[in-house]
Amino acid sequence: MFDLVHDHLKHHDQHTLGACTVCLVLGYILRMLMNPRLPYHDRIVNIFDRNGDGRIDAKEVAFVEAAMAKAETVMLKELPRDIMKRKGLAFMWLVVSAICFVVEIVILYRFKKMLGLGSKFRLVAVLCSAPLALAMVRRHKELRAVKHLNAMLERFSTPEDDSVSNEVADTEEEAAESKKDS
Repeated sequence: MFDLVHDHLKHHDQHTLGACTVCLVLGYILRMLMNPRLPYHDRIVNIFDRNGDGRIDAKEVAFVEAAMAKAETVMLKELPRDIMKRKGLAFMWLVVSAICFVVEIVILYRFKKMLGLGSKFRLVAVLCSAPLALAMVRRHKELRAVKHLNAMLERFSTPEDDSVSNEVADTEEEAAESKKDS
């Protein structure tokens, strides 16, 4: 097989092969720029496309919009409980961090007397500080989750104009107009 490829390449010089390679690469780059794809494009289309025809019409968008509105109401009911749970977890990690800090201080005080301030003591100090650092990272993660859940609660609880429904109505009107034109 490689002999066939090698014989075929004998008919082309380096300039034509280089030009073909450049055109191929430019074609892929231009296609990527002209037709960008979302990372989860296929999943999104599968969620919206209920009848499997590959096209998303206004009825399917309206169905997904209604399902999302129902999910938002369910989430709005569960959100305060989730916020309290995450605040409790953040407090628990704060207590764990305080305990780790106290234990670290006690261990370092004892090892300082035994080892002095040499390289072994520094190694013990780094190893003792790892649980404290991990507990603080976990607490920070829970506090960020509380912040995001509060933002979601605020966004869900504030009434806003139903711009998605207006867009669906506009697309239905455009679809009716395009059918009349054709």
